[in-house]
Amino acid sequence: MDPNGAFFFRINEKWAWSINNTLPERLRFILENKDHPQANQFPYDVAFPVESGKFSISWHTKQGEDRYDASSLGPQYARLVEFILENAHSRQHTSRTVFGPNSSYFTFSPRGPSWQHLPPDLMASIAEHVSRPTCVALGAHGSFVVLFEDGARRFEGLEYYPAVNKLVWQPKGITFISLNPHKGGMYFALYCDGSASWSLPNEWERAVNNVCSAISSPPSPSSPALHWSSPPAPPPLVFYSRPPSFHSSPPGFQSFPPVLQLPPPNVQLPPPSAPPGFRPSGLSMLEAADHIWSLYNHTQQHSAVSGLNNNFAASGSGSQQALIADPSGNLANNSSNALFADPGNSGFDPSSSANDLDPGILGSLIGALDPSSVFDGIATIFGN
Repeated sequence: MDPNGAFFFRINEKWAWSINNTLPERLRFILENKDHPQANQFPYDVAFPVESGKFSISWHTKQGEDRYDASSLGPQYARLVEFILENAHSRQHTSRTVFGPNSSYFTFSPRGPSWQHLPPDLMASIAEHVSRPTCVALGAHGSFVVLFEDGARRFEGLEYYPAVNKLVWQPKGITFISLNPHKGGMYFALYCDGSASWSLPNEWERAVNNVCSAISSPPSPSSPALHWSSPPAPPPLVFYSRPPSFHSSPPGFQSFPPVLQLPPPNVQLPPPSAPPGFRPSGLSMLEAADHIWSLYNHTQQHSAVSGLNNNFAASGSGSQQALIADPSGNLANNSSNALFADPGNSGFDPSSSANDLDPGILGSLIGALDPSSVFDGIATIFGN
């Protein structure tokens, strides 16, 4: 929902949007104009920042292409735009993107999640929890709800959403929730038993009821949708205080090769990144160094595209999003195991690094292999 009252709502194969001219014109043109050269056939991901007139969309066109449009987001969301672009280059797309106050966002993708400017308690919840998040809701005044793969949930600030403060304790469990970041009290929730509840404007009632009928409909394999084919047991409660385009694209529209399917629900996604100071136990320091080098190459190569500073740690995200190595034991030739890793990078090559880095910097890297000084070494490598 955007500040003007525009909304977009999708479950499985059904979706609806506001028809009272509150949608940004470019978005309305994609969704409503069947003669548009990139007319929508299936929306993968539609989201509205809290700033008026902005939107982000990834969709499958009637021409059989996958496209995205994030041109209206502006520099405060440069990190998200770059993340969308990186996924497009890998023939993937984001899903379940949400925006909140203070230019915050959280998004999922087959490459892993991305976020910035999240409330500190939410950052801590993600970093501390051993299971990955499956749903993040950002509300007004720093409120949030986060759901994890193991069924746990953590939340804060729900005094602004009294109904949500009650429903999070229900034994049937929540599988999805969204909060209105502009106004307390408004929410939409789906439960593990296939039911739903909401507090939304009356004029949305017909659209919401129509889309909710898709809960019992089987989704298509390519849809990044929620599934209820076999509802899980109620979770425990945890309280926390391309083919080439046939038509030329209008300015601002981007095309990428066909995306194909998201991994099945039982496939494990890469782990989320963690804030500075988070020290995962049992990780190989050499593996961490490998990912550091991959990230450094990636930021150098893509800085011109993203408009971000080559110094990744000073990218202006404010999210304190840090690299985390893959604890599974995979090496760098599977660099998708690290968030923002460069898919084209073959890994950390100590012999070639001697020609690229000052010996003193290499000494800092060696020192970083000691867990007690790893973060000091990383900071030195990136000039901090």
